[in-house]
Amino acid sequence: MSFSNISEALQTFLSANDLNARSQAEQFLNSIPEKDFQGGIQQYLSALDLQDEKLCELAALLLKKQYIDKDENLQKISDNILGEIVQKVEQSINENRKTLYIKRACEILVKLYTNKNGLGQLMQLIQKFSQATTSNLKIGLMYLIEIICEYSFNDEELMKYSGELSAIFSKFMEDSDVKVRAETFKSLTGFLCSIEEEGLLKNFEGVFPTLISKCVECIQADEEAGSTSLNSLVDLIDIHPKFVKPITYELLNLFTEIISTKQLSDSLRIKGLSGILSICSSQSAQVRKGDIFKTKTAPALIKMMAEVDSLSLEEWTEELDDEALSKNDPASAAEETLAKIGYELTNKYMLPIFIPLIKECIAAGSWNTIHAGLVAIANLTEGTAENFKNDLPQIVAMVQSQESNPHPRVQYSVLTAYSLLCTEFTPDIQQNHGDLILNFILKNLESTNSKLKHRSISSIINFCKELIEQDEDCEIIKTYADKLLQGVSQTFEKCLSENNQRTLEETLICLSTVAVTLETEFVKYYNNFMPGLQTLIQTLPATNAQQISIRTHTIECMGYLLTAVRKNKELFLRDSEIIMNALLSMQNDAKMEKDDPHHSPILVVYAQIADAMKEGFSKFLPAIIQKILQGASISIDLVAEDVIDGATQKEDYDKSKFVKYNFDLGLLGGMKTLQLNMAALEQKIEAFHTLYAVADATKTAFLPYVEQSLEIVTKHISFKHSRDISETCIKTFKCLMAACGNDQAKISAIFNNIAPTLLQLLTNSVSQSNADDVYILIVNIAECYKTFVNNSGINLEVVEKITQQAAQSLKIAADLKKQVIKQFANEDMDDDAQALFEEQYDEANSILNGMLDFIPQTVKLFPTLEAVIVNNFLPDYYAAFTKETCSDNEINLALCVFSELFQYCSEPIFQRAYVDMAKKYLDYAKDYENNDIKQTAVFGLGVVAKRSTHAQFQQFYQDSLTILSGLFTNPAFQQPEVACVFENILASLFKIAVFQIQDEATRSEVLSKCLPRLPLKEDVVEAQNLHELLLKLLQENNPIICSNANVNSLALEAVNRIKTHISQNPESEILKQASKALIQL
Repeated sequence: MSFSNISEALQTFLSANDLNARSQAEQFLNSIPEKDFQGGIQQYLSALDLQDEKLCELAALLLKKQYIDKDENLQKISDNILGEIVQKVEQSINENRKTLYIKRACEILVKLYTNKNGLGQLMQLIQKFSQATTSNLKIGLMYLIEIICEYSFNDEELMKYSGELSAIFSKFMEDSDVKVRAETFKSLTGFLCSIEEEGLLKNFEGVFPTLISKCVECIQADEEAGSTSLNSLVDLIDIHPKFVKPITYELLNLFTEIISTKQLSDSLRIKGLSGILSICSSQSAQVRKGDIFKTKTAPALIKMMAEVDSLSLEEWTEELDDEALSKNDPASAAEETLAKIGYELTNKYMLPIFIPLIKECIAAGSWNTIHAGLVAIANLTEGTAENFKNDLPQIVAMVQSQESNPHPRVQYSVLTAYSLLCTEFTPDIQQNHGDLILNFILKNLESTNSKLKHRSISSIINFCKELIEQDEDCEIIKTYADKLLQGVSQTFEKCLSENNQRTLEETLICLSTVAVTLETEFVKYYNNFMPGLQTLIQTLPATNAQQISIRTHTIECMGYLLTAVRKNKELFLRDSEIIMNALLSMQNDAKMEKDDPHHSPILVVYAQIADAMKEGFSKFLPAIIQKILQGASISIDLVAEDVIDGATQKEDYDKSKFVKYNFDLGLLGGMKTLQLNMAALEQKIEAFHTLYAVADATKTAFLPYVEQSLEIVTKHISFKHSRDISETCIKTFKCLMAACGNDQAKISAIFNNIAPTLLQLLTNSVSQSNADDVYILIVNIAECYKTFVNNSGINLEVVEKITQQAAQSLKIAADLKKQVIKQFANEDMDDDAQALFEEQYDEANSILNGMLDFIPQTVKLFPTLEAVIVNNFLPDYYAAFTKETCSDNEINLALCVFSELFQYCSEPIFQRAYVDMAKKYLDYAKDYENNDIKQTAVFGLGVVAKRSTHAQFQQFYQDSLTILSGLFTNPAFQQPEVACVFENILASLFKIAVFQIQDEATRSEVLSKCLPRLPLKEDVVEAQNLHELLLKLLQENNPIICSNANVNSLALEAVNRIKTHISQNPESEILKQASKALIQL
């Protein structure tokens, strides 16, 4: 189909029923600037006068998109033509035009005037239209002011014209048309939001009464106007929280009234919830301080949550995603908002307020109020374990009291409450109430309601997942394993027989979680599940997105089950071979496309098996390395395109792989569509994760693949579409260097290849004050340094520049801390605000924390840079000891950095600082309550003891021995939760015995206390160092260990225990590789 002019194409695009004809019209219109640049402008200008208003709107939109939004096209337009465009567009705005056209025309004028710095002309335009008498022109004027304030005026210009704009706002805020008033309200808040300097906003505090009253007027008069004003008010709260602080309680009261008024539409009430959340987020301390939230907002929220009867049971059951319901259902929205408010105000504050309301709900007897009470329990538990641990039995009892309620939504709420209580109160709730909870979960696995069945499976995940973090907590699950896995197995079989694919997917995730939790105990259940998973992957087709998702979760589940039984070497090695071959066969199938969604979970399993097998995985490297590198190199097919209003969105893409997003850039570019091959991106991310895992696991066996891996990793180190990929690349460099073993020439060649890139990234991050990126780079540069045998062949010039940039980055930390202090300077500092302040203040020290390895490694490897480190780095740490106030985190960092430095610094530097620091180590080890600081202090004593001569240490000898011996026998440090502290106490005592105690009887007494407590297991670094020291002493037949028969016997027994631990826990890292050689493992 051909078109003779733009008007004809516009007509076809808007009105043709034939999608093919519309598509051809769209192609014709998009090709205009290329085929007839100047003529296209004239035709679009002519089209602004067409009879059909919709055609005029589309012509204005395309004129802006094709010529004005694109800089390369805008620069081609002569000043004369630009003037013609401005004149024609401005003349086209009149009282007969519809509002949408006027807005499109205003966008063109603002963009062109701003581009030519014609701010005076923009104000003239505003003054011209301020005389408008029709609503469409008035609304257009408000939009014009809004976009001028947002895109054109800076603070100086906003202040310059504020008087004229205020007069216009005052005039139109009293307009008879509520829509004009609403748009004026929006324009006014837009004006205020555009002011960046907080101090300037004080000039407009007189507007507060108007904001409240006009918002109420709009809500009462018209839903659309009310929605507009509410959205604008929430934007103002979010952008300028300090400005609205004086009317915090008025705003909270307004939003509470909105959610309490059932006569208002659901959408307005849900917007009211957004307002409450914004106030609680921006004014948390003030809200907690006042009474409105306690007396009005909290009861209103729980009443709104009880309005669940407005949603049919069928509709509720059908939608598994509760968040999807919250978009349109007030009760669901209130539930979601309550959880978010709890995060902002802290549930420590919220739970005591809601407990009486919860009790009232449960006592009321109606299913909907009971549901509200249970949901409140579920949503307000996060972060309460420490404060409400003693109240757990009463909380569980409230939930348990409703187990017999037959209503599905109450059953669902009980499950949800138990789930989130398990997440928060692990391991106490599993230990004391596990039977009760699991019996209820397993009962609901038999439910005929699909949503209850689904939630039951999810509840098992919640029951288990927090236990994974601690080995001793994992023991709890063993008690329930038979019962639990029987339920999972039955559900798995039913899902298969009933083709319940949604719950089957969740069951696979559940099975993975249980397997990881049980670890070695899962061996006896392994054969009940693995054959079924293998059958499932062989028989389930991959014809739709749901089936593909199940297949990918099945593959991941197989990996988790396999690695759970890795300590059963015979079973693990047998099945790892089978599974690896099966997965490789899938990837080698010619029918599997490069971007097939199955690649991603297969790569995950490769990484899991590599992590379990360590160097033993090297036999698979020749077969899989190209699969990994191909995945890392895959294109993600990212395409961004303009969207023409009214265009039919193409659906000719594979939804199991691709996703599409629409987003509006406003005046900067209008609607855009972003298409992304998500399957390819996920594969790419997992490929880099797997590359890192495999290189890290196989160590020197990875050497043949270093060169090709290095090329891909270097290429993606700045990959802009995934931070995860770029961070993984940075982490992978040290693995590639470590693969070279002790070949310093190869190590230095790799480092010299990547160092300029790392330097550039660090320089950019410092210049942008990007603390997160600085931290990642510094930490991983230090890890690279650790692979060096020495500094031979290293580009010292680049290292020096890296060190200089690292020194510069410390200013970022100082500035961040100043910002935090400024932010909280005028806050009402209640306990929760103080806790938040301390948390953010410590986060600001992340760069200093990241330097703890960088500083000693730099001094160790590059002695010429020692003065740079001492003069430019250490003062920032030592300041913790001289400031009037400092945080525990700062003290700990200061103690730690000197402890690390003392291990490698020159003798003159050590002599300058060790006396001062040793006194501090003693003081903090003896008297400080913070266990992290105590641990660092005792570690520091051990470092000084090892480094010092007898004469140097003499003045600290007796105090060190007394303090450490007292801590060693103190029952408080015998508990599992402080095992790391105790291990450092033991290690320091051991070092003092070896390096400082000269009296044989005293030394034997101390060693006889320390040796029976080996091996160390929790502090891996200290464990490696202490075990290495012990083994070397034995290898050298050192009399300190070997001359006393009892001590020698205890030392040999300790070595045997280390051997036993390693044989039982092959993945344990308590020995260095060299130590394993010494111990003949």
